[in-house]
Order: sequence, then C-alpha cells, then structure tokens
Amino acid sequence: MKSKIHLLLISLSLGIAGCGQESAQPGKEGGACQIGQAACDEGLRCNNGTCVSEPEEEQSADLSIEFVLENNRMPADGASRTVIEMLVTESESGDAFEGSLLVYPSPSTAGRVDPGEVVIEDGLGFFEYISCNRAADLECPSYVTINVARAENPLRPIAGSEEIRLDDPASPSEGQ
Repeated sequence: MKSKIHLLLISLSLGIAGCGQESAQPGKEGGACQIGQAACDEGLRCNNGTCVSEPEEEQSADLSIEFVLENNRMPADGASRTVIEMLVTESESGDAFEGSLLVYPSPSTAGRVDPGEVVIEDGLGFFEYISCNRAADLECPSYVTINVARAENPLRPIAGSEEIRLDDPASPSEGQ
C-alpha cells in the first residue's frame, strides 16, 4: 500500500514539474514538421524540422513565364533530352526577372530536369528535361508538363509548360 502511495506521489510531482513545459503538437507553431504534403498548419512553414510563423515578406511581383521547347514529343527511353528555355518577366512592369526558380516534371514519375533550380539572368533561363524510361520505370506517363515554383513555396506551381508527349520507344516518333 505504501509503495502505491509512494508511486502516486512521484507521479503527481512529475506531473506538476512537467506543467508549463508543454511541447507543441506536430504541425503547430514550435512543433515538429509533419511528414507529408502539409508539413505545418496554414500560415506556418517548416524551418529546420520545426514549424515557424511565415515571415512578413514584401509582396513579390507576379511573373509572366513563357516556355520555348526544342521538342514537344520524344521517346520515353530514359535517355532522350530536350532543352527548355524560360523567358521570365515581371507581369506588372514587364521588366526582366532576375533570380532563381524551381522546375520539376508533373507527374513526378515522368522523368527529371537538370538543373532543378534554374538561375534566371536578364529574364532568361535554360534547363534540360530527361524523359522517363517506359521499359524500366514503374510509371511513365504518356504526357508530362514542367512546373515552375518559387523556392519559398515549392509545392505551389506558378506556371506550367505545354505538354510534352512521351512516345513508346519501340515505335518511331512522328514529327521528330
């Protein structure tokens, strides 16, 4: 009986000592970032594994992005490449954009881009798209678009290219 009372007193003292040291829930401000699409609650961002308030940032100008594709049709062989040029201007002023933007294929199984972060100088940036391999990859779709996003919000695309058709490598591509 004394041991039960003793355990109860220890439990209560530990409980009281723990008061005021509330740990934030995952996804909440001060809490750990969650794994998945929404790492943190709305208005928060993940910084070094912890959800923090979005800093007050000046509104950046919307961008106008034009894609110039060398090819809009290619074999899905895992080796075919096409150069894509981006012409980027600030929508309101028409001034050439300076900075960097993230680019990635959509769907994500449709190949890769190189580099994934494109430096835009005088409103001009280049990257290469490399097709997926229909014979070896689990998923290799028939069409891919290239999305563009800002580094501070990579999951929110701000522009997308026209579709690139990925042909079966066994059949010759028309119009190549």
